[in-house]
Amino acid sequence: MLFNTQARGSVSYVTGSHSAKFGFNRNFNVFDDRIGPSDPTAMQFRFSNGVPNQLTLFDNPRRRLARTYTGGLFAQDSWIIKRMTVQGGLRFDTSHSFFPEQVIGQTRFVPTKIEIPKTEGASLKDVTPRMAVTYDVFGNGKTAVKMTLGKYMQATELFWFGELLNPTLRIATSTTRSWNDANQNFVPDCDLLNPAANGECSAYANQNFGKNVFSQQVDPSILSGSGHRQYNWEWTASVQQELMPRVGLNFAVFRRTYGSFLATDNLATTSADYGQFSVTAPSDPRLPGGGGYTLTNLYNVSPAKFGLTNYYLTSDKNYGDAQKDFWTGYDLNVNVRAVNNITVSGGLSVGHQTKDTCGLKQLVPEFGGTVSGQTLGESDPWCSRHEKFQPQYKGIASYIVPKVDVLISGSFQSVPGPVLAANFNVPNATVQQTLGRPLSGGAANILVNLVEPGQLFGDRINQLDLRFAKVLTFGGTRTNVGIDLFNSLNVNTPTTYNQTYGPAWLTPTGVLPARFLKISAQIDF
Repeated sequence: MLFNTQARGSVSYVTGSHSAKFGFNRNFNVFDDRIGPSDPTAMQFRFSNGVPNQLTLFDNPRRRLARTYTGGLFAQDSWIIKRMTVQGGLRFDTSHSFFPEQVIGQTRFVPTKIEIPKTEGASLKDVTPRMAVTYDVFGNGKTAVKMTLGKYMQATELFWFGELLNPTLRIATSTTRSWNDANQNFVPDCDLLNPAANGECSAYANQNFGKNVFSQQVDPSILSGSGHRQYNWEWTASVQQELMPRVGLNFAVFRRTYGSFLATDNLATTSADYGQFSVTAPSDPRLPGGGGYTLTNLYNVSPAKFGLTNYYLTSDKNYGDAQKDFWTGYDLNVNVRAVNNITVSGGLSVGHQTKDTCGLKQLVPEFGGTVSGQTLGESDPWCSRHEKFQPQYKGIASYIVPKVDVLISGSFQSVPGPVLAANFNVPNATVQQTLGRPLSGGAANILVNLVEPGQLFGDRINQLDLRFAKVLTFGGTRTNVGIDLFNSLNVNTPTTYNQTYGPAWLTPTGVLPARFLKISAQIDF
């Protein structure tokens, strides 16, 4: 639950060719989250072809508390100099967080209560500039060139400088352990509170589970001062042209470059503690190129270091700025404003992202991303990702029928389908062929995404929505009657897919809602 208190104010100074504005804002957020059990037993089971192979243990239910203060001062100015308008702004941001006294434990898998005293969070200060220039090329208001440049900071409340610094999140709240159901009774015959291997269960994958030990330490040097929050510089350039009265064309180019990344290093291990292996994708016409390709950059921690964690969050600058991330996009739009009762707006937008973390992964093999919500880390082969350009087409149009004053309008969108993964549970026997030993922790398999993110997409989603509206007046009342037809073409394009590689891979698990009609009326009197 979130409680938010805000205060803000501003003052402006305006003349014929000059305007300035100064202001402030202040936010106070109170987080009080009560996390219930993911399962009444506080435990989940994983099966492979109906055979149990893994347990996940949780410390739920639990509660976490947080307090964050954010605020800013800003100044902006705008000058009109003949045919050019120049704008500039500067913003000073502050953020501070702390966490009241909290309690974890007295649950099934954390029977001893863990008391955490009040803990300070982050205290950050940043200054960000923004600027823009607009130039009327011919002085007739029909052709304009615009450029903008600005720096934008990542919000702090829900990230590592805010809620994620909460001690209750930095203490291990769950762990997995491999399970060999030898007697096939579907009951883990072992002492679940014993973190060491016993009975049918292997050791905890996280030996800190249930202990008053931070699994995630944070570099104190990034918790105060400036220049630590993730940011992006955005540069845009655009041209606007009036083709004829009330008809305009706009073309724009965008470039975003991200920086000040964070990196997580398990100090309990070194890069020498990770064995490298490769996986050959199955031959399958559904995979890129028909499959059969080899995935490298896969790692597995040594059995001697399995389950040992001492994660340390710090700036990637300590590893030589080993992450790079940028996005490039293009927009083309046409607008027709009220020409013969017709209004039309639409165009296309296309962009792609490039991200490279390979330099960091060589130094920190356990570093990685996520697939379908599961953190891959050492088993993520895609440290270099180059998305394909995927255009989006969107448009809206409306027409007012003369004499009867009936509004007919519609919107159309054609967007790429969801990004697809092929999450392949590679058997232990297959991994051994290149790793030279079994997987650590007695794992029966390891999850590997066979498809580079941003390269394989679901079916394109095309949707047309229509609306018919009429205003009726009776005496002193005014009634607006509307009929909306959603998904008027009644297409059933998949919106979600089974992304676990196997016979059912890419089977749709959700489709666009079927065509439906909504009738509405608003009466004003």
